[in-house]
Amino acid sequence: MKNKISISKAFTLKMSSWLTAVFVALPAILLFSSAAFSAGSYKRLIVFGDSLSDLGTYARAAGPMGGGQFTTNPGPIWAKLVANKLGLPLKVNRQEGFGLPLKLVGGFDYAQGGARITATNDSSSDTKSTARPLKEQLGYFLAEYKNFKSDDLIFMQGGANDLFAQLTALGSGQISAQQAIENMQTAALDLAALVSQVNQAGAEHLVIINLPAIEQTPRVLGFDPQTQKLIQMMVQTFNQVLRQQTLTEKVTYIDFYNFDVQFNQNYKQYGFTNISQPACRVDVLPGHSSLFCGIKSLVNPKANLFYKFADAIHPTTGFSRVVAQFIYSQL
Repeated sequence: MKNKISISKAFTLKMSSWLTAVFVALPAILLFSSAAFSAGSYKRLIVFGDSLSDLGTYARAAGPMGGGQFTTNPGPIWAKLVANKLGLPLKVNRQEGFGLPLKLVGGFDYAQGGARITATNDSSSDTKSTARPLKEQLGYFLAEYKNFKSDDLIFMQGGANDLFAQLTALGSGQISAQQAIENMQTAALDLAALVSQVNQAGAEHLVIINLPAIEQTPRVLGFDPQTQKLIQMMVQTFNQVLRQQTLTEKVTYIDFYNFDVQFNQNYKQYGFTNISQPACRVDVLPGHSSLFCGIKSLVNPKANLFYKFADAIHPTTGFSRVVAQFIYSQL
């Protein structure tokens, strides 16, 4: 995708009203606060998602460069931090991609970088990421375990790669801006259908994390203002439909979007110094991706803790701590 996508000037965005959730303030020292449940309530933590939750699907390919996860490696991502706080083991389910043979690890983190919700990511191939969609990830679990247990804690998140797929189609003239918004509504309905499938398979504790403020990432800040507004509309449409479709007592909906917006407005209170530039020297990394980013790839030795972004969209070790604290506080 090009750095800038042009959209017809005749298209006028009418931003819908958005109910802002109550912002949960977190301490700047980034420590975990107590939650209103016992850590011993759950026996397994299970994760389905994309690169934001991937514990190392492509670690064998990225390891030689010091990478392995989509962050400032070797720092843990939010899922691992939450698992640690709950006292639960969490490791990647499988390692594959980039031409390497499948290695079944057997963990309960099924998330894969590049994953869409139900569709295959066009950027995946035998020599690139496998990007198994969430529907396929869930299929792997159900094929082996048949059902969820009452003491499972399940996380699901996704949709960002569906959004980027729409932008690619829009940039090549395959769809209109309005169709891009409608397709994000469909993506949200697809994720809601997976939520229903998880519940039907016996899940009692399912956590859904909505899309963050993608329009405020370094990747999108390089687009023209009209495209930025379109992306904001796409994200909010997805989040709003997802919330409406998953309002059940067995589902906890975490509003990451509004937390993300509030963090950007108050990032200095957390000790962060940069929220608009990558902590990794992406120009030396394959695909400009933090998947391959290690300590030697940082723009400065402390960037992994005080920058928000590792690359153009993925969080650093420092921001992963903030995200984990927020998610844990919402359980």
